[in-house]
Amino acid sequence: MSWWVAGAVVVSSYLGSESAEDAAYAQGKSSDAAIREQRRQYDISREDTAPWREAGGSAVSRLSQLLGLNGGSGELNKKFTVADFMEDPVTKLSYQSGLDLGTQAIDRMAGAKGSRNSGATLKELTRFGTDYTGQKAGESYNRFYGDQDRMYNRLAGVSGTGQTATTNLGAQGAQAGTNIGNIMTGLGNARGAAAIAQGNIYGGAVQNIGNWYNQQQMLDRIYPQNNQSYTPRADTADYNPNYYSNT
Repeated sequence: MSWWVAGAVVVSSYLGSESAEDAAYAQGKSSDAAIREQRRQYDISREDTAPWREAGGSAVSRLSQLLGLNGGSGELNKKFTVADFMEDPVTKLSYQSGLDLGTQAIDRMAGAKGSRNSGATLKELTRFGTDYTGQKAGESYNRFYGDQDRMYNRLAGVSGTGQTATTNLGAQGAQAGTNIGNIMTGLGNARGAAAIAQGNIYGGAVQNIGNWYNQQQMLDRIYPQNNQSYTPRADTADYNPNYYSNT
């Protein structure tokens, strides 16, 4: 029985198996490199967006405090009061001087007419004082809530920038996770295919050797090859050298 045939089948199968293993190994290295690159790109994005995210977080904290959330001061929810009007820097600078100038103008006009202490003059002074104070209070009111709105909008803008940066980073992270998952799935499929290929190779080798062995057994039965002695017949050329000449 020639075992070199079986050996050739085994060697061929071994080489095929090694090729499948090498392919899976190469796929693994490529997948690892791709995963590292995905993570590197995400880490870069995270680092690049850190200032916006941190500023946004600080703005949200400050805004929450000013709105009175979590025990904050609630400054942005404060209602306008007379004290706010009197503490208004513009009021402090101009209210009294404007009131004095208007009063003096009315008083001079009344004096020129000889009606300084008349009821009409007192009524006009009262109306002027009320209207002037109401006008200045309205201007102070608008400044008060305008300042609140500007503060809110600025903080909301910064927090919105941080939110946008965080949202974009989250989307990049989700995409990176999906990509890495797909890469790992592809790697698993490649390794599984390599394992199946190796099993098929060795299974095929065993089957081929078995088929070859069965064929050899069949040939041996049809064409026996043994070591039994062979006795030539007398009437053949193997036994009588002069067989052909005699015939």
